[in-house]
Amino acid sequence: LYSQARFEEALRNFFIVRRLTPDAKTLYNIAICFDELDKPDRAFLYYSQYLSETEGSESAASFRGIAKERIDALRRRVALIEVDSTPPGADVYLDLREHGAWGQTPMTVPVSAGEHTVWVRSPNHKEASVEVRAKRGEQARVEVDLVPILGTLAATSEPPAEVLVTDPDGASFARGETPFE
Repeated sequence: LYSQARFEEALRNFFIVRRLTPDAKTLYNIAICFDELDKPDRAFLYYSQYLSETEGSESAASFRGIAKERIDALRRRVALIEVDSTPPGADVYLDLREHGAWGQTPMTVPVSAGEHTVWVRSPNHKEASVEVRAKRGEQARVEVDLVPILGTLAATSEPPAEVLVTDPDGASFARGETPFE
């Protein structure tokens, strides 16, 4: 289908293949179809994902070079939002959360020019949202410090017992005897 310039149909099949066998080569094929269809934001996204998944791969070196060249050329035609968070690895949602996460921080999202809402969500942290204005040919930056969700621990026992509370690294930060809060 691709060789017949039937790019929409080729795309549908590449997405099916990607679901069945998640191979980075399919991301590259999806990117070039979007490129041929003159959808620079989608082409940028899939070239970027291809580069991410083939990082350090010697066998993909020539295609990686082409993907990098295409990304550089597409930068002038798309608006970009670079999203980063502390802690990293948070899910990034753009405009409509119902469409699902675009990926995880740190990442660069190609968007249409204009106003956008970026949501960043990570387990055990409060969700954060940021309004950002994206301009074609430019890259806006969003940095979010996610606030941990803290709770209260209450411990009771019969007979009374000693309680030791530690952080994930094993450092002690609370000690006492039950009943303990």
